[in-house]
Amino acid sequence: MNKLLRLSQSVLVNTAFRKYFIGTTISSIGNGMQFIGIAWFLYKLTGSSSSMGWLLATSSLSGILFSPWIGVLIDKWDRRVVCIIADCFRGTIVLIIPILYYLDVLLIWQVYLIVFLMSIGDRFYLPASGGLVREIVPKTNLLSANSLSSMFNQLGLLIGTSISGIIMMHFSPVFVMLLNAVSFYVSAFFTFLVRNNIVLPNNDSKKSSNFFSRFLEGVQYLKYNKLVLCIAVIQLILYIALYTSNVLLPSFTGEILKLGAKEFGIIDSAWAAGAIVGGFLLLKITSKIDEHKFLSIGMFCLAGSIIIFSNSNGLIQAVIGYFLMGLFFVSTRINSDTLIQSNVKTNFQGRVKSTISMAISYISFTSYLLVGYLGDITSVDYPKLYTRLP
Repeated sequence: MNKLLRLSQSVLVNTAFRKYFIGTTISSIGNGMQFIGIAWFLYKLTGSSSSMGWLLATSSLSGILFSPWIGVLIDKWDRRVVCIIADCFRGTIVLIIPILYYLDVLLIWQVYLIVFLMSIGDRFYLPASGGLVREIVPKTNLLSANSLSSMFNQLGLLIGTSISGIIMMHFSPVFVMLLNAVSFYVSAFFTFLVRNNIVLPNNDSKKSSNFFSRFLEGVQYLKYNKLVLCIAVIQLILYIALYTSNVLLPSFTGEILKLGAKEFGIIDSAWAAGAIVGGFLLLKITSKIDEHKFLSIGMFCLAGSIIIFSNSNGLIQAVIGYFLMGLFFVSTRINSDTLIQSNVKTNFQGRVKSTISMAISYISFTSYLLVGYLGDITSVDYPKLYTRLP
């Protein structure tokens, strides 16, 4: 606890980071509720893993289609402004679901479209927020800032997933999406207050101002920076493991473990709890082990955690396995993100992160669909796009 307090004091004394930190923590609560709401909603409606596969594959399309342009724009614009616009955009888009639901005109294909549009906002926000943190936090404090931010974001997800089951028992699942929209607007407000220490990216490129040419600059930068390239490959593997778990978790909980929505929320909350512990332990571990060596250790431990979870025969083992998966996934992800932030020039942050995001999107798009259908085994029906939502 004392170490956590010292960590908080060392980075939250930075006024700009403190405001950013408050906003993202609040929005993470809404995100936690939304995942449970949409995932359980579609699974109960279709009874199919493929519905989640299609949903998550839809969210990957934005990275495939728009990452080259997004990375270039982030490296040209004020990242603080990009984060504000992305939050407001996502908040507005997610409000469409409750509106259509209460008008009794909400269809499944509309949910897929809304998720796709929200994912565009995510593609802008994530690399822009990483670049923003790099601008307002000294390089020596990056790991501490990322660890603290991740711990409290996961705490927000834990709160969101924990209360989402209760909310869905008393209200419609779409009510959690209304709350998520509010959380996005709150995040935008606090990011708006981040005024000091902001610098526009230094675009010193001498090449063409053409979008595609500037994107290729980022690809070339990544290609010839072997350390960053290796870290990017590790991140690809990390996210494949994460997305596979996301696709199969609803059906694994319902069909294999024979559990309900409440237990589904408990299992998913275990991931967030593990992620909180992982963020805390990361600083202690990396004070004794080189950050680069920890990447290998983290991946090995994550593989063992997946084995434990996949062989679960009850709620307790599933919770333990998912807790360990969250612990080692998040600690390894924070470490890899910090290494990329530290080793990539400021004016290439957006393009490098978007290039990695695009590669993850291509792989995850295929994985979502393939894993979803394999999860169904014999049930390979397409989603009933024109089924009216309950």
